[in-house]
Amino acid sequence: MVEKLLEKGIVAAELSGSDEHSKVERAEVARLFREGKIGCVVSTELAARGYDVPGLTHVVNLDLPTDASHYVHRSGRCGRGGRPGVVVNIASGHKEWGVVARFGEALKFPVYDVDLRGGELLILDKRETN
Repeated sequence: MVEKLLEKGIVAAELSGSDEHSKVERAEVARLFREGKIGCVVSTELAARGYDVPGLTHVVNLDLPTDASHYVHRSGRCGRGGRPGVVVNIASGHKEWGVVARFGEALKFPVYDVDLRGGELLILDKRETN
């Protein structure tokens, strides 16, 4: 994923909780991201836990969390302290979309069906939860 982002001109780095990345390497990625020298961090769920970057505005889930608790841990990286944040979930079918819809219902957040057209996300169907 990092290589594909770099090909598109987006400065990105990997943040992994695996043994292949030391704590020093993870701290360096976090520092560069906070300083704005990296525009995007591709992270595992494990590495994202406890990761706090003031001003982080977006989280993109390429694979869906397994339950609402994991969803909160992932999506809670953005929009902290009352600031706005956007979470984008890449779901490849109605079954996966249903998972996100259930998280929205359980956690009381809006879920929107969107499509990517001309480089923009367009809301196709607004499905709000109460």
